[in-house]
Amino acid sequence: MKGNVTVLGIDVAKQKIDVALLKEENKHQAGSFGNTPRGHQKLWQWLKKNKATDCFACLEATGPYGEKLASLLHEKNVKVSVVNPARVKGFFTPQSSHCVRYFAGAPNSDKAS
Repeated sequence: MKGNVTVLGIDVAKQKIDVALLKEENKHQAGSFGNTPRGHQKLWQWLKKNKATDCFACLEATGPYGEKLASLLHEKNVKVSVVNPARVKGFFTPQSSHCVRYFAGAPNSDKAS
């Protein structure tokens, strides 16, 4: 997955969804959309405008709030992961920072012991 992977992080709430799109190392864009069918379509149009319809999307499992969005993205052939919020929080620890660099395509400065 190293290299030209486009990643879409999605924060889902009852009324809105906030997204961060990482297309290249240190190049990202953010957006906010209503958590409604119309808002989901606006997100899809935003992804098309940014040439990111082949992205890998990840969102937290928030019960019913993200289900329709995850389904829509899946129907559009986007690779979607719905993950446990505790796992996401644990991912961003100092011990796992190498994972973030890997998926962002950044050089790995970790030394093997």
